[in-house]
Amino acid sequence: MYVGFISAAATGAGMPSMVFLMGDVINSFVSPTSVLDAVKTTIITLAIIGLVVWAITYVYFVSLVVMAERVGKKTRVHYLSSILKQDIAWFDSISVPELSARLSKECQAIQKALGEKMGQILLGLGMSFSGLFFAFFRGWLFSLILLGAFPIMLIMMGIVGKAI
Repeated sequence: MYVGFISAAATGAGMPSMVFLMGDVINSFVSPTSVLDAVKTTIITLAIIGLVVWAITYVYFVSLVVMAERVGKKTRVHYLSSILKQDIAWFDSISVPELSARLSKECQAIQKALGEKMGQILLGLGMSFSGLFFAFFRGWLFSLILLGAFPIMLIMMGIVGKAI
């Protein structure tokens, strides 16, 4: 579980770095010096970061899927054992097909929440924090101005979302 969570955050941290490297590639076309040498080093760095992000993404996805399957299996076992501990009169008031369908649906929802959704949340958090770090590293004054305007943008997006 921890390997998956850390890998998801690391995957998110790798994404903004590739955006800044693409900016370096575009900026290297402006300089009158050897464009090929400047682009070559940046492209090699971009390819290495891309391969590392790909490998970490595989680790995060596999580990979270395995963890979600294990938790889902344990949940089904405990859920079924608690159902079987009920009094016999309880089964007269409940529909058995509905009960099995509900058990399956709830366990799948737990698996999806722990596997996919938690990984996506951590990926987004890693991307946000590393994007803020890179933004302050590259241009701290512009980033500070945008960060100050961020609450206003959130309020405006909330108003537009409410209107829609």
